[in-house]
Amino acid sequence: MLIVEDDRGLREALAECIASMGFTVDTAEDGQAGLVKLRVAPLPAAVLLDMGLPGLDGNAFLEAMRREEPLAAVPVISMTAWHDPPRFPVHRHLEKPFDLDEIAKLLAKITATPE
Repeated sequence: MLIVEDDRGLREALAECIASMGFTVDTAEDGQAGLVKLRVAPLPAAVLLDMGLPGLDGNAFLEAMRREEPLAAVPVISMTAWHDPPRFPVHRHLEKPFDLDEIAKLLAKITATPE
């Protein structure tokens, strides 16, 4: 699981929650670092992506990801405090604040077993 989120507190809380579900978790504080980590095998089961990242924002991250095989096949759950949906297709879009149980349910649907 890859979490791309610039808010350190939220990034750490998400990482702890997802790790407690048995997933291997990696994190990135911005879109550029997220792409670097995503390009290193093995691919994560999913990406939790903040859309309001500094520098390379969520939409630019998605655009770059969707142009590269096999990255394009990785499910993305986008997260934002704005009401604007992502410009590219995602598995699910969540508005902040959201419940960590909602993330857990989504990840259970995306993957039958943890990575």
